[in-house]
Amino acid sequence: MVLVWACALIGGGAIHAGAARGAPAHGGQTNGAPANAGQANGAQANGAAAPRAPLVVIGTAGLAWSDVVAGLTPETERILLERSAALANVSHPGELGEDCGSSSWVSLGSALAASWNPAATRVIALGPGAQAAWSAATAIRSEASEESPGPTPTPPRPTTPTPTPTPTTPTPSAVRDAIDSGAALVLVDIGTGDGTALAALDRQVGLIAAAVPEARLAMVSLCDPDRREFGIGAIGAPKATPQSTQGPAVWSVPTSTTTRHDGLVTLADFAALTPADALLAASHPEPPGRSRIAALAADARHAVLAAAIAPWTYAALGIAGFAALIPLVPFARSGHLPARAAWARIWLIIGALPVATLLANLVPWWRTGPAGLTFALIAGTMAVLTCLAALALPRRLRPAGPPAVVAGVTFAAVAIDAATGNSLGWGAPLGPNLVLGRRYFGIPNVEFALLAASALVLIALALSGFRLRSVRERVAFALIAAAMGVGATVVDAAPTLGADLGGSAAIIPSFAVFAMVGLHVRFSWRRASGVVGLGGAVFAAVALVDWRRGPGAWTHAGAFVEGLLGGEGGDVIVRKALSSLMLTAVALVLAIPLGVVAVRWWRAVRHTEGVRNYRLAIPLAGACLAGLTAMVALGAVVNDSGLAGTSMGFALAGPLLLAAAPPPLP
Repeated sequence: MVLVWACALIGGGAIHAGAARGAPAHGGQTNGAPANAGQANGAQANGAAAPRAPLVVIGTAGLAWSDVVAGLTPETERILLERSAALANVSHPGELGEDCGSSSWVSLGSALAASWNPAATRVIALGPGAQAAWSAATAIRSEASEESPGPTPTPPRPTTPTPTPTPTTPTPSAVRDAIDSGAALVLVDIGTGDGTALAALDRQVGLIAAAVPEARLAMVSLCDPDRREFGIGAIGAPKATPQSTQGPAVWSVPTSTTTRHDGLVTLADFAALTPADALLAASHPEPPGRSRIAALAADARHAVLAAAIAPWTYAALGIAGFAALIPLVPFARSGHLPARAAWARIWLIIGALPVATLLANLVPWWRTGPAGLTFALIAGTMAVLTCLAALALPRRLRPAGPPAVVAGVTFAAVAIDAATGNSLGWGAPLGPNLVLGRRYFGIPNVEFALLAASALVLIALALSGFRLRSVRERVAFALIAAAMGVGATVVDAAPTLGADLGGSAAIIPSFAVFAMVGLHVRFSWRRASGVVGLGGAVFAAVALVDWRRGPGAWTHAGAFVEGLLGGEGGDVIVRKALSSLMLTAVALVLAIPLGVVAVRWWRAVRHTEGVRNYRLAIPLAGACLAGLTAMVALGAVVNDSGLAGTSMGFALAGPLLLAAAPPPLP
């Protein structure tokens, strides 16, 4: 236990950074479509399809919704409101480094080229970033067409241009000229709006919008190395006219299959939304537009603060786990522990801390000034309240009852979170980095570890009265373990729930090991190979089931299978393996010497009175630890967070198993 417990202390910051750089664990595809785009009205009120208005995409770096809320960009706010724009936060997955702005332009250009047929659309790029992005995108598309000719493409229109050099900062007249020349899509790079340049950028946006009132207007913030937060994403209709303001206002909230979160899209998702004429001008530039901007700013603040306090959260859980070990030696030797009741409550609170970090999201801690302190107070309060509810059990159900309740609450919280689209885990410090990462829904690696650990602990404590001597008890235990293992796997791996491919390969084997040790089945290389093979079979089945759902519904599991079929899966495997090895190696620097100490300690105390009493009271504790060890080992192999992620299961299970220790015998 000590061997893996150490990873909780040193792995937190590495997991959060690794999730930002890793392969998409959930929803890695970037071909999402809006789930609830507004329906066109007004322009089609008479039943005649209006011609599609041209689209002007303004790209910039260093602009966030917090700037709009603070009143620093009045022109931008006015334009978004009067054009009833669809508003969303934009994440920049994988865009890191000093040149992330250029990388974002290339990503945006590639996604636009996939959504707009360059061979049939007149496109003009203004500004260096936009020009480079569109040139690179069309070159990549041309190479792909040559390699995979397929059906004969539509002949290009004579008006399809090659972008020509433009001034560094495109002028409104240049944008006007591009529209007059018949361009259907105009990309405009207006530079960076950080600091004192923000006001000038805002004026530039206003002048461009005024120059092309008949065009649809889209704004998107690109990655800024000096500002790690969500960017602005907005797609608006042509400017309102007396003829187009009849009918109800339309306020659309973009979303995508990549994020499954209303109001959050990636750059590629944003580009996929731009071809549709989904929006028309609202009849008035009033809320809900402003309230929507405030909500997006709050979501962005939530994600940024969660990323900032994540390393501290991991460190706190690791330190608390080490603190729980302090009385272990005297208790194991004699079975007597001074102030045992107090220690049992401390162990219970420590075991409730992981789920408390999820439950803390029920309270908007990110809206306060000292957000980190507020989060710590709320999480601590949630842990105490969970323990008080557990201690309300009748005394005849103690000491194993209260820890079982905490394990049950943890399992239920993670399962409900998976079923409700990350209502708890979205923006949680133990979750992935939403601003820089690629995982936006489902169960991430740490929640997977909590799910599996809580299920194992719940069975071990709930069945503490089983001695597994009769056939009936042995069959009942095997059936309960199998049912719980299958249920946990469904919650973790189902594409519409946890969508966790890596975890699916570890949960069933961990429950198999738990059952085998509990039933005193002798291990052999053959049985061990069967357990590993069972995990591989579940892994393959989950991936194939998701792939069969089709490209529009894929999570990262289906995308992984498609990559293997296309010959690109090897890169993903190598990158995940290297990430896992790196994080595991970092964890082992501290875990190996502690493991040596743990082995020596166990040899010294395994035949003492305290250990004998514990085994009599909780006969499945050893099986639970064996199952957890299997989960940690297999999870470290298949997940890119390595030992650092899965070891969080011991931060939950260890204190709860200690809290279930029996009182000393007279």
